[in-house]
Amino acid sequence: MIVLRAHSADLVPVSAPSDLSKILRLSFAPGGSKAHRAGQLEPKTQARWLQVLGLRDTRSLLFCAGAVLCEGATEVGGLGTWWESSSTPPSSANFALIDVGGDKAFGRYIEFLEAFQIPWAVIADGPALHPGSSLHRQLKEEGLLPATEPDSTTPVFGEWKDFWRSSGVFSVADTFGNDGSHAGEFEAYLQRLNPHLLSQLNGERSKPRLGAAFASQHPMPSEIAILYRDVRDRLSPSA
Repeated sequence: MIVLRAHSADLVPVSAPSDLSKILRLSFAPGGSKAHRAGQLEPKTQARWLQVLGLRDTRSLLFCAGAVLCEGATEVGGLGTWWESSSTPPSSANFALIDVGGDKAFGRYIEFLEAFQIPWAVIADGPALHPGSSLHRQLKEEGLLPATEPDSTTPVFGEWKDFWRSSGVFSVADTFGNDGSHAGEFEAYLQRLNPHLLSQLNGERSKPRLGAAFASQHPMPSEIAILYRDVRDRLSPSA
């Protein structure tokens, strides 16, 4: 038997679905380290994980202390830039900010993180908070949401936002925006903060660069600082 101990994520074999069931992940816990395995998974499940996460995210998540799953790349660029300017930046806490590429992909990432007992938090747009959304269905199937939910007949955004917050899903949206208006997206939040600056940056085709450029030129709002505090409390409750 060969035991390999290294700090390089590139050495972790994850090119084949069967590789995932062989991984043993250690995490710190009171009284000592704890070991986590994904267990014997169906090949289709492992293949879906690799297909959605890709090699880079699979490896980086295994080495992080907590994952912040963002619905899009603008959030990663903007929030990452703002939060890195704080006294306890994500990099110092080994938190990974991941662009999952849309709300339909949250479920696969969370399945993976839950299997290896990696703490996670979600930053979602308004439509994902609506009852019946892909995220709603995915987390209900995983048993990760409270049994008691707000009224879904005529859903009130504030009630559902509080509900999601209690389950580790956060948002800067002020409306569902699932009517095609895009009013619940992160870019709409930037528009409310500084429409002039956003219009200046609209020629930027790269969403990560757009988010980073906006955050570098606009002071971190108190709402974003509070969001990061809540995310830290979720990922490291004893910190």
